[in-house]
Amino acid sequence: MTIGIKGAKYEHLVFTDADCRPASNQWLRSMSNSFSEKHEIVLGYGPYKKKKGLLNRIIRFDTAWIALNYFSFAKAGLPYMGIGRNMAYTKSVFNSVSGFKSHYSLSSGDDDLFVQEAAKKRNYTINIEPDAYCHSDPASTWEKWVRQKSRHFTTTDRYKVIKKLMLGIYPLTLLLMLISFVTLLFDSNFIWLTLAIFIFVLAIKWIVLGKAFKKLNESTFIALLPLLDIAYAFFAPALYYAIDKKDKNKW
Repeated sequence: MTIGIKGAKYEHLVFTDADCRPASNQWLRSMSNSFSEKHEIVLGYGPYKKKKGLLNRIIRFDTAWIALNYFSFAKAGLPYMGIGRNMAYTKSVFNSVSGFKSHYSLSSGDDDLFVQEAAKKRNYTINIEPDAYCHSDPASTWEKWVRQKSRHFTTTDRYKVIKKLMLGIYPLTLLLMLISFVTLLFDSNFIWLTLAIFIFVLAIKWIVLGKAFKKLNESTFIALLPLLDIAYAFFAPALYYAIDKKDKNKW
């Protein structure tokens, strides 16, 4: 990639993977239109194709949830990643951080470690226009998916502490809420208040997350979002700590 970037004739660069297919013939137009004098980095969305089976649903939900995270963090001023299969940035911003020099030894990092170095002073934006999506085929077996996740996790040790804390706060607070909910149900003085607060929180989250998933054209998950939200709070940390995160593919 570095050789290609250095050899590029023009300033604005758009990236995808060889196994991806743009959602429309307006992909390049949409991504390039997101550039401005201020915005040098464009973070896009790369959903996986919808197929039959539980694994496919898990992969698509995991991908959508990760996208909600990095889009939301970017909007909040804490960009921490994009996806290599749908991203754009300028040659100047690439050169300003010496490209991928800080993580040359890793087989990953062009879509998260690079963004964390290069995204400064709101020089980035997001693009969630459906025409700008890049679709790709999901892993066909659990083994392939776990291997893919393992490769993605190899870079997380290099995240700054604040990014790690922010990413861990949501599942942690959700688990604490569930523990508190179950505990308070055993106290007859708080049963109805506990139920009322719990249902209120679930309803608000259902509405907010539902709108977010709808914006990403992932409406099939909305009906079960309260359950998926809770299940993912257990599943994601368990997967992270269970997977071997050592980078076995040294360049």
